[in-house]
Amino acid sequence: MNVQIEYRETPVMPVSGDPSVRARFAMLAIGYSALSGILDRSAVDRVGGEIYRTFGAGSDLTHEMDRFISAFPCARHRQEDLSEAGYRLIHAVERSTWTGQRRRADLDG
Repeated sequence: MNVQIEYRETPVMPVSGDPSVRARFAMLAIGYSALSGILDRSAVDRVGGEIYRTFGAGSDLTHEMDRFISAFPCARHRQEDLSEAGYRLIHAVERSTWTGQRRRADLDG
């Protein structure tokens, strides 16, 4: 029996050139790393700086990242606390992608 295996390259999603998209993905990476318990302070600080430079001091994302950075020294010793902080980062990124409320003529008149 002659079996031929065909190899195909998996298409790769292009990385956006938009700094806000890159910063959000970096923040998600920190959040998911916190869930897994594999996280180091230098990565947290690097992404914190990236979030601040990208979104500024008044941003909800910057606020959540600052909160994570403040909690990290204690939370890293308890996986439960670190996971909770990671979930907060993930949810902050999710909320940042929601569109604003739009009025609907069929509901709002």
